[in-house]
Amino acid sequence: MLLQSGINIPPLPDGLTVQVFLAGTSTLASVTDKTGAAITQPFAVSGGRYEFDSGAQPVDIKLGGEEVSPDDVWNGGDPLWIYSTGGGSPYDFALGSASGAVVGAGESLDSKDFCSLFQANDAGPTDWNTSFGTYPMGVNFFRSSSVRAQLAMGYGGHLAYRVTSGAGVFSGWRRVYDRENILGIVAQSSGVPSGAIIERGSNSNGEYVKFADGTLICTGSVISVAGANTDNSLAKSPSGVTWTFPISFIDLPTLSFFIDKISTAETGVFPIGVARLTGGTVSVSSATTIYVWYNKPGSVVQSQIALTAIGRWF
Repeated sequence: MLLQSGINIPPLPDGLTVQVFLAGTSTLASVTDKTGAAITQPFAVSGGRYEFDSGAQPVDIKLGGEEVSPDDVWNGGDPLWIYSTGGGSPYDFALGSASGAVVGAGESLDSKDFCSLFQANDAGPTDWNTSFGTYPMGVNFFRSSSVRAQLAMGYGGHLAYRVTSGAGVFSGWRRVYDRENILGIVAQSSGVPSGAIIERGSNSNGEYVKFADGTLICTGSVISVAGANTDNSLAKSPSGVTWTFPISFIDLPTLSFFIDKISTAETGVFPIGVARLTGGTVSVSSATTIYVWYNKPGSVVQSQIALTAIGRWF
């Protein structure tokens, strides 16, 4: 098991001492370098990092703490323990599979009072939102009882995080969005978005786009009625048509129309616009009495009307 500091921001200071102990004990572990040569402890950070191989031994790592000059500069002379098996003070960081890193059945995620990785043996532990998946695993960050944060992902679900307020009370879990879950089924609970950011769909009545903020846009087309237009006062298509929205709104939407394709059966007769007649209805699911208007009476064929409705789905 090769362990190394990697790239630290800021880098570890050269000369900082490193000691490796058998996990949970004060016994120094036998460690080697990457060539297999034994390393004499304590050893020092070089080039801003350290590395060693502890084999199959679970170990605890101690950085500094001897109150020599490099340690004073880096962490005030106090040692920093990096635990591989859990336990220690609230500022220690627990890794691995010790009891401190496992959330058992009925245990609350709020009970994690030190920095640690964690994994849940319970499909839905207390204080976890199962809409983000089951058996959460993640990281608990602990500065104090008032300053905490958790980042976790659920099996078959999503990555989410939560943070505490100044009073130490956790917020609700917040989903982390990426290219895999931006598009999907939008949803909400008590006015708070809980699904994807954008949802797109279509059916025989047209297409729709739903947004997480509640905005709903429907588009579609209908064909006007053909026949003789003999109404000299209005010069409109023989009768109106109805557009059923591809998905219903929560309240009345705003409508717009335009002629998408034009065709006439009589020379000099052409459509000039489209509108609804007074007395028709607009509901959350449809709009009626949509007419095409012509420059003068005459024999007209079908014209395609493009329509847009904008409103809200919650």
